[in-house]
Amino acid sequence: MSAIWTRFALLLGLILATALSANALSRRPLPLRSDEGPGRPIQRAPRIHIGQLARELASGSGMVLLDVRRTVGEGRVARSIHIPADSFPARYVSDRLAGPLQASSSIVVICEGGGCSAADRVARLLQSLGHREVRVLQGGWPAYLKSGLPVEAP
Repeated sequence: MSAIWTRFALLLGLILATALSANALSRRPLPLRSDEGPGRPIQRAPRIHIGQLARELASGSGMVLLDVRRTVGEGRVARSIHIPADSFPARYVSDRLAGPLQASSSIVVICEGGGCSAADRVARLLQSLGHREVRVLQGGWPAYLKSGLPVEAP
């Protein structure tokens, strides 16, 4: 019986060594030990409820709405900047968004839905770049759409 376990342990070790080597030699290796590694929950950004968003928009605050959904087939958030989350870092630089976003009183990031982590990633990036008042819309696009706030054609 011990010979079987020895062979099993050797086989498991060989598989593990092969997998770690393949990962290390990959063009985009998975981070195995990192704050951003696999299985780590996304840090949630502060939230804003749709009612509070509606009040702040009605007050004429200098808020910027940032729509980070992949597509805007159902329409887009009125008077928003639409940049898909995946291309946001590059577009932040190429579109020179630092100035206009710094000049705003706050930034609200809107994503596909309540469970969408893309908005949190973009909000955390903006916070790391020095933007202070960055929040994510609780419930995302479905909450915005249900609220009756203005929607523009795609």
